[in-house]
Amino acid sequence: MNLMQNKRGTIYRGLVMDTKQYLQQSFWLDQQIQADQLELQRLRELAESIMPAVLTGQRAIRGANDRLSKAVAEIVDLENEINDKVIMLVTLKRLIREQIDGIDDARYRLLLQKRYLNFDRFEQIAVDMNYSFRNIMYLHREALRYFETLHSFSH
Repeated sequence: MNLMQNKRGTIYRGLVMDTKQYLQQSFWLDQQIQADQLELQRLRELAESIMPAVLTGQRAIRGANDRLSKAVAEIVDLENEINDKVIMLVTLKRLIREQIDGIDDARYRLLLQKRYLNFDRFEQIAVDMNYSFRNIMYLHREALRYFETLHSFSH
């Protein structure tokens, strides 16, 4: 993943994005990390299933050694990719948090933090903030508009 930061602070992969897409990047990156972690767990289980054949000297030990070496290499590569994505996520969330913190309306700030940094659902945000769902959706639209006036993300 090759994210870049332009002079306005927008992180992107060569695409122009709107405010909502920009703020959602951390959610999707978090989802990718979680999917990679599941794949890592599957690879570790595979490596553990190969290990007994290598350790006990069973038939085809050479093939087991080759499979184990390949599995370990894939595990190391995936661990490195996950670490890179985690660093990217931390950096992205810090940038988004700083930008949200620049909003002077406490309601907008809280709503955007809950939605785009904590990944809360709108239903939960409405309960937490003591608003109706409809009012939260309206407030969300207004918060995005205000955020956009501060950071200019649309075409």
